[in-house]
Amino acid sequence: MEQSHRCGGADRRRRTRRFGAARRGGDGDTVAFDYYNHGGRRGVAYLSLKDPANVVRIGGGTYHRSSFPSLSNGKFVYQDMRRVRAPVYEYSTRVVDVATGEDTVVQFAAEGASLGPTAVNGKNVFWLLDEEDGNGSTALRRAGFDGSGVVDLSPETGPDALNVIDLTVSQEAVTIGARTLDPEYRNESLAKLWQFSATGSLKDDSTRKGRVSCNRGEQLSAAAAAGSQVLWIDATTGSSEVVTRTRPAGRCA
Repeated sequence: MEQSHRCGGADRRRRTRRFGAARRGGDGDTVAFDYYNHGGRRGVAYLSLKDPANVVRIGGGTYHRSSFPSLSNGKFVYQDMRRVRAPVYEYSTRVVDVATGEDTVVQFAAEGASLGPTAVNGKNVFWLLDEEDGNGSTALRRAGFDGSGVVDLSPETGPDALNVIDLTVSQEAVTIGARTLDPEYRNESLAKLWQFSATGSLKDDSTRKGRVSCNRGEQLSAAAAAGSQVLWIDATTGSSEVVTRTRPAGRCA
């Protein structure tokens, strides 16, 4: 699994937060992906299948690295680390308009935070954020393409906090994969899927839709379809199966 970016100066102790592996994706004839150069420096890129030689690359340098790309509706979203002056680095969530090339900061991360996977639909940017070291949970955050309307759909602290590792979105719903921190390896600690309203907020109790499935086994690699439908790999039966539900199961006893 990939390690996320950390905020703060280069002379500070590097803190890492393990999130799900970054994904590749496509939107029409545009394809997005992440890469490592020969020196192991991470970057992100996108290209049009009509002109595959014209690759737009971001990061991949000694003092500028990028990760966790996502692509939808002509918007390319990624997490970014760049040095503004020695030894100070700037960490941000950013969105590129593929048609114009305009690159906009959605939000700068607070010092000490770690940034994780991103997702995007036709209205908003979504990403994972770990602002409190060692608490074993992650915030699910949403904002407009211009950085306005920043809200958390799932909190990092409190009784409803989840250890989120990945996410996928449709126009209506955000589905996340979350694990329970547990010294024992058992069904209850394996990754499970949860769903939230894409337009909700913590102030609205209906934002949290509950579990996508009440299956006891591990649930991985979720992909959003239309509405609330989700496809994922489920290991409840003892072998991996591709399954789907058109709406969340809600509370699981």
